[in-house]
Amino acid sequence: MRAEASFQIGDVFSADDPVARFVTVLAMVNNEWHRSMYLMNLTTDDPDGRGIRLLLVRQQAASYFEAVEWITDSRKRFPAIKHYMDTLGTEAHEHYGRLMAGCDSQSPHYMPWLPGHRNVTAHFPKLHPAAFEHGDEEIANALRDAASETGIVSVPRPTEAAVRFDFADEVAVQLLPNIVDDPDEVEKLAGARIALMRFAVCAIGTYLIHGSAGIVGG
Repeated sequence: MRAEASFQIGDVFSADDPVARFVTVLAMVNNEWHRSMYLMNLTTDDPDGRGIRLLLVRQQAASYFEAVEWITDSRKRFPAIKHYMDTLGTEAHEHYGRLMAGCDSQSPHYMPWLPGHRNVTAHFPKLHPAAFEHGDEEIANALRDAASETGIVSVPRPTEAAVRFDFADEVAVQLLPNIVDDPDEVEKLAGARIALMRFAVCAIGTYLIHGSAGIVGG
């Protein structure tokens, strides 16, 4: 059974309230995560499924790192947000601790590759002569790592929408950690993303409970 509630957004999520703005963005994070996982589950029988899953995993890792940075900055900039987060219940604090652990160098859940990965996913890999000369240009390094992989270019006819440069997927894989040698990285990312989603649900739910006037259940 689907439960719904209707309300005038401005009555519950005031643009003047930093906490309202904070939980609204958390709601966006939650929606993107579930939609991303839904799309991933649709790719099993798609001939381009491997490439789609690669795209989604890269986006999920980058958006997780962005979310941690955003939560940290929001908490620092707005005392009201810090106070709100501090007053959330035990369950929310447990999820918060787990989601932040992925970016904590002192945690066993730490993923040191995330900042660099965000920079080549949320932003396309930068081409820079000095970085190249010093061995720090990411796309050059990824191309070197993928040099022995088989590359494919698919040009089905008659539609250009089906054109795929599959060799670029092999290069993109090199921008992720080596999950063959270190499969724990996948579990770390999954745990962090699930904790982020659960923290968002706790934070948004608490806000709605305290600001429930004007919400109509259905």
